[in-house]
Amino acid sequence: MRRYKRAMRQILARVTVMPVLTVHDVHSAAELAAALVRGGVVVFEVLLRTPQALDAVKAMIEAAPEADIGLGTLLTAEDVQAAVEAGVAFGVSPGLTPSLAQADMVHCDARWVNGAETALKAAKALGLPRMIDGDIAPKHVLDRIVPLATYAVFSDAGLLGYTGATNVETALLHIASGHEGHVGATCGADGYFWVQDGQICHVDTPVVNVVDTLSAGDVFHGALALALLEGQAIERAARFACVAAALKCTRFGGRLGCPSRDEVDTFLLASST
Repeated sequence: MRRYKRAMRQILARVTVMPVLTVHDVHSAAELAAALVRGGVVVFEVLLRTPQALDAVKAMIEAAPEADIGLGTLLTAEDVQAAVEAGVAFGVSPGLTPSLAQADMVHCDARWVNGAETALKAAKALGLPRMIDGDIAPKHVLDRIVPLATYAVFSDAGLLGYTGATNVETALLHIASGHEGHVGATCGADGYFWVQDGQICHVDTPVVNVVDTLSAGDVFHGALALALLEGQAIERAARFACVAAALKCTRFGGRLGCPSRDEVDTFLLASST
């Protein structure tokens, strides 16, 4: 194992720009490191985001001993130990903010996949439940975050686009066959579908006078997360979320149109009698 005398401040003082690399090919890693050094780049970071990252960083250290090479996206104690054993000059861990450390659940969508992936991995390391909004996005983007979710909650369009299936039930079963957590899909007026014990389950959306659907999906996700954190069983939680989203659709506005908790509970109570 290599030993470094330079402190992090001294390492960073060697360069004005530090490349951050995602390496997929171990065989080209040594050549890449040597080329960076020839170009005057003597400090760079390899992200621990691919199965090849550890072997790649070892090859780079061997090929460019004059460089200070770090390993990033360290999420667990095991990651840190692996970085030390690889002989890296420094390690980088995603910022653990007080709000994340105190969170009950982390929710992400696919619009900023690097941020979502980082937050989901950090939450996973902390043992927190993780929900994703699987709306329409490129498959390679969803491939990065769906496996990290304990609750993969898709829109019907996002689900069909991701799987290439022609119906929601087939698509859900396909994803659930390789996913350890909850897999479900919001289907607008048709309600919410999910897989439980290998079977398709469903709750209806109540019939309402629709005025504006803006943010209905966001309301559904927030209500579902709240109900699950309160300990509600998935069927009851899904029904709660469907009612919250439906009530939102009866009024204009996004956040301003969100129903209160009392309104959702009152609707549920009235519909059960």
